[in-house]
Amino acid sequence: MGLSQIVKSGVVEGNALSKVFEYCKKNNFAIPSVNVINNESINAILESASNSNSAIMIQINQENAKFFSGKIQKGDSSILGALLVSNHVHMVSAYYKIPVILTIDYVNAHELQWVDELIEMSYEYHKEKNISLFSSIALDLSSKSLLDATKIAKKYLKKVSKIGMALEIKMKISYTKNKEFVVMYHELQNISQNFMVSFAFLDEEIEDKNSIFIQLQKNIQKEFKTNSKPLNLVFNGDYCTKKDARVIINTGVVKVNLDSEIKNAFCDGLNNYEENSLLGKYVEPKKLLRETQKTIIKKINSAIKEYNAKNSL
Repeated sequence: MGLSQIVKSGVVEGNALSKVFEYCKKNNFAIPSVNVINNESINAILESASNSNSAIMIQINQENAKFFSGKIQKGDSSILGALLVSNHVHMVSAYYKIPVILTIDYVNAHELQWVDELIEMSYEYHKEKNISLFSSIALDLSSKSLLDATKIAKKYLKKVSKIGMALEIKMKISYTKNKEFVVMYHELQNISQNFMVSFAFLDEEIEDKNSIFIQLQKNIQKEFKTNSKPLNLVFNGDYCTKKDARVIINTGVVKVNLDSEIKNAFCDGLNNYEENSLLGKYVEPKKLLRETQKTIIKKINSAIKEYNAKNSL
């Protein structure tokens, strides 16, 4: 049985999200989550996942969202841009016949007003169409104390779970040594199962990531008599080499963020086109943009394979 027998094609939300996370952990694979650059990058991400027979995660951050709406004269360009990305993904994702998790990338604790506005719009969208604008939102609470981070996480998980959205929170890795972190898991679990946790690592902590994740899962399992790997973990692909990729996903990592590698792939596509074109020759925009898509697709194909997600549908 593959993932396609558990969830439908298109944007994933609600209880289907927790089913995806559990399937990932049970079958030891993680789904790449890719920051979008432009509309061509969205289509390249979907094409890559479709070719690899895999689910995919698409995320948009506040800064990149501005690019999608241009220099508008009224309103917040980042809000409009995020809505445009959402509409694009909702409209075309089902045609690629793959499940897509659409998320807002990390929002800092001092910028919560931005995500509040998007949640409010999601409520209106859900009321009208009975679906959410996004599958999940991500909050970077690593600047907050464990107590404050827990309060904020509970508040937002209550908000988004009412309309079928999930919550991702980033915290300091040092908090995993605190017994209150285990309590936080329990309190969030009582609200909704649809949450993920990522951590802000210091350079000296990166080497210990596997053992930290394994011990954290064991602590929660022992305390609450859960199944193995109770936490849905998130990791940054920039910190994960090919050599240890499959090791880290076995700890319960369901999502691996890709950002700088996709930016580099986009630039490689531009450079490849320039190298193969005569100086001063007319440039066909569609061919140039397709070159950027090709290098993005190649990178995502590689990531899907590295994270054991290929042919997971």
